Amino acid sequence: MIRTLLFVSAAFLVWYALGGGEASVQRVVEQLSSGTGEVPPAIEAEPSPEYILATRAMRVDRLALDDPLVHQFKVLLDALAPKCREDRVRLARAVIDAHAAKLSRGVEMPTLTLLAQADAALSEPTRSSWPTNCADLLGRF
Repeated sequence: MIRTLLFVSAAFLVWYALGGGEASVQRVVEQLSSGTGEVPPAIEAEPSPEYILATRAMRVDRLALDDPLVHQFKVLLDALAPKCREDRVRLARAVIDAHAAKLSRGVEMPTLTLLAQADAALSEPTRSSWPTNCADLLGRF
């Protein structure tokens, strides 16, 4: 019994190492779970602006879509939507550019903080100037 378990474990490890690791396991599970054995094509949607900001902030390639940081960026982008002329994609690009400009000057400020400062600067008393050019505002921070 123990020999069988060891043999199966060793076979799995060899298959895992030579067969492509996690991707091969995922393909097999998908094939086994589908009735016909065919894997439906994956639909790759363009990542949301909040997802892009979160992955850049964490300096990783991927995050879970329900990661709390993604949610925090979404909340701030939603709050800034009526205040800014830019759409969410352009606003995210402006945040990335402002963050890069700060880094080039030797100033380390998290992108989330930068976005929160922009939201705070456009408080209710400034409503008469909404929508405003948020890219310019971010560039001034």
